[in-house]
Amino acid sequence: MFRLINKLSNMKSVSILLIIFLFSMFMMRNAIATLKEITGGIGILDLHFSYTIQEIYETLFLQGVEGRSYYLSTFFIIDFIYPLTYALFYSVVISYFFKVLKIKNKIVNFFIILPFIGMAFDYLENLFLSIILMKYPTKLYYLELLSSYSTKLKFLCVYLSLLIAILLFLVILFKKIKISHKF
Repeated sequence: MFRLINKLSNMKSVSILLIIFLFSMFMMRNAIATLKEITGGIGILDLHFSYTIQEIYETLFLQGVEGRSYYLSTFFIIDFIYPLTYALFYSVVISYFFKVLKIKNKIVNFFIILPFIGMAFDYLENLFLSIILMKYPTKLYYLELLSSYSTKLKFLCVYLSLLIAILLFLVILFKKIKISHKF
């Protein structure tokens, strides 16, 4: 996987992946808006950093049969594609920035793989929430806890990936400003 990411670590790939990422984000936001229309404003649990077992069942109850059905049929498909697009985009961007800065070491590999770890937690979250949805109103306490922890770990990895990308970009920017002021 590192070879593929390294091969894609160029401005052309970053630009293409940015377009794909933004399109998938657009699709995700539209799916959420549609779900809110169906449910009268009730959103999804995936966007909350944390939620309790009570909040899970309250949300599912308020979503109603039609909302839960839409979540499982349509939203779930889009939410399967979205994590892959953000993981690939963030990973390639981070790898590209490290390449620009000419930094290579073991920690770089961890930073490059971090978005995919977030993706894995996102998929676990989706799996647990889908099972909970399919078994609703039966309460599955362990899955509810696993879902909530997966959500937290997903956000932690994704936000750290974004932070790393931003920090690397700023380092590159400051280096360019510093070089331009020397002349």
